[in-house]
Amino acid sequence: MIGIDESRPFRAVAIAVLTVSDSRGPAEDRSGRVLAERIAEAGHRVAERRIVADERSAIVAALRGWIADPAVDVVIATGGTGVTGRDVTPEAFHEVYEREIPGFGELFRQLSYDLIGTSTMQSRATGGVAAGTYLFALPGSPGACKDGWDKILRHQLDYRWRPCNLVELMPRLREAERRGGARGDEGGGARGSEGGDEVEKEIVEIPRLSEALRGVGAPLSPCVRAGGFLFVSGLPPLDLDTGGMVRGGIEAQTEQVLRNVRHTLESAGSSLDRVVKATIYITNAAYFKTVNEIYGRYFPQDPPARTFVAMASWPLEFDIEIECIALA
Repeated sequence: MIGIDESRPFRAVAIAVLTVSDSRGPAEDRSGRVLAERIAEAGHRVAERRIVADERSAIVAALRGWIADPAVDVVIATGGTGVTGRDVTPEAFHEVYEREIPGFGELFRQLSYDLIGTSTMQSRATGGVAAGTYLFALPGSPGACKDGWDKILRHQLDYRWRPCNLVELMPRLREAERRGGARGDEGGGARGSEGGDEVEKEIVEIPRLSEALRGVGAPLSPCVRAGGFLFVSGLPPLDLDTGGMVRGGIEAQTEQVLRNVRHTLESAGSSLDRVVKATIYITNAAYFKTVNEIYGRYFPQDPPARTFVAMASWPLEFDIEIECIALA
């Protein structure tokens, strides 16, 4: 599938917009305005807009400030990507990158070729990652900003975009730090936990499910992120549309529980294929075969480790719940 998966929740990200120009002020900054308007229309948050001169040090300072700010997930710059002596935006971006995303510039130039032909070779649009923050630099024209957003970033910054997108990778961008990597001395934030030996716990709010569980008075968090893993509570067959428990046989209940597990993992930026351990709790061992058949459809290849527990006593109004541990 290529496109929006309506079964996945939309996740807004915070985006800072940087205009690089020696001559533009706020009133003349059409390109920055184009980006800000499109970001807001897509449902994301414009964290800040700023204009800096075509000076490498000024660009680097702005980038480093936003990279260190846990309230900023993405930076999009416009201007200074050409080949003249004052075009230093790519050099500034490369100074702060931990990893370049070569495909961004390559794809932008491929799309531009259809519009401006070989003139696209003069664009040095670039993208990369630093300390869990995505960084993208586009040319200075409003048209280039429209193309970069409408044809690339609008999709890749939408958590619902299939087959994959950049938002679902955000929880993993600082994995090296959580494992004691080279930049483990720098502080973390909303995009990831701090490096070093201390493991931080983050309660992950799951759309619809967290609120539904609070509504039934359950003193639990459906998902907790810690140490590079997601710990998913035992989830019941809760209908996320109605907020009530699914009524019916074990088949309907098992399907709903597994849909809830998938929804929880994807909302937290993971997926079923990253589950390393699952535990199934059931009221009757006679349900084993039926549950196993349905479970197998959700884990068709390389299934995780699993425990199946038939409970002797069960005080609840449903017959199954499943908990799991997954890679974040």
